[in-house]
Amino acid sequence: QLLVEKGIAGVVLWGVLLLTILMKLMTSTFKYWRIDSFIILFAILLLAGKEMTFAVFEDFPGIQVMYIVPLAGVMNMCPSCVGRPVSVRAKNKWGFAVMSGMSVLTMLGIVWCWCKTDTPDFIMDGCKYGSEYLKTGNKKDLQKALKCLNQASLLNPRDNILQYNIAMLYLQSGRLDEASDILDTLVSRCSSNALYRIGVGRLKMMQDDMLMASKEYTVAAILDPRIVEDAQWEEIKADNPELYKMIANNIFQFSLKKDCLHDPIMSSKIGKLMLEFEHYEEAEAYLKGALSMLPNLGRAWYNLGLIAVRKQEYSEADYYLRKAAFLLPGDESVREYLLTLNPDALVREKKNGNFLKKRAEEYSRKFRTWYRRDPDTEVILSVELFK
Repeated sequence: QLLVEKGIAGVVLWGVLLLTILMKLMTSTFKYWRIDSFIILFAILLLAGKEMTFAVFEDFPGIQVMYIVPLAGVMNMCPSCVGRPVSVRAKNKWGFAVMSGMSVLTMLGIVWCWCKTDTPDFIMDGCKYGSEYLKTGNKKDLQKALKCLNQASLLNPRDNILQYNIAMLYLQSGRLDEASDILDTLVSRCSSNALYRIGVGRLKMMQDDMLMASKEYTVAAILDPRIVEDAQWEEIKADNPELYKMIANNIFQFSLKKDCLHDPIMSSKIGKLMLEFEHYEEAEAYLKGALSMLPNLGRAWYNLGLIAVRKQEYSEADYYLRKAAFLLPGDESVREYLLTLNPDALVREKKNGNFLKKRAEEYSRKFRTWYRRDPDTEVILSVELFK
């Protein structure tokens, strides 16, 4: 985790700090055999181990105090660090009173942090009551869910995804005007977010405005073609074939009007959508055009592999999927397709596997999609709770 977030320089700096603290503690311990040295060493190591699994040091003052108090004890035990160490023995009344007061305040602060209702609590309660409402239709559960989620939104006014889920709850309860107000605000704020466009499309479907629904779904699909892999897309295809045909026609017309062949990203997106609509020749042309300009587009290689599989051109599919697997090492869908075509690749994968890389991949993906996520992001599809 430290390596992924801070890089080599951060690892070196934190490593030097940790080694310095440990050396001071161990020196004090072996020289004087003081029990408080062991307690401080154990506390710091315990907190450091916790940070390596779930880093919250910068977010919670109580955790910072829990670090600072043992470090103050380290300095107090080392005469070279402070001019006049403060004794915590009972005979030194002032020193004992100060340290006791700090300990009591620290514990009170920790208890207060644990007991107070914060944003995650409101969100969890809102999700619980919202899910119950969707199962039972109980209006009281709906009111509780909206109250909790709106309270969380007041505490985090920039959390657009929270606002989106409130809008979806309004949609599920038939309160279309409230949902429309929220979705219009989100689209005006982040017009290039595919998820918000999907929300507007669902709203228009419920209002029986299929023309506007098709336009919103078209914009969403062009912004992020991954929506064609979502269960909602399959529902539209199965339950509303006319809307599906309108979306397909809109995308085809868009590909003709806009010269996508000069933009590798857009060309790759259109190629993905043409693959969804089974226009294999057009899809292959767009994908190969994108790769001629930007050969490191892993998803484009993957989609070419899918086209080759559907054409039963398995040697070409193996070639394309190998390219995709190299560029997308953590993508399970690419790996599964490649191993289906070439089972021997599994043997080579186990032989050439990198232990550190395998252990770091999951956290690295979490770091990229959560810790570095901008609350006003415009292109990423995000979590939807109330579908």
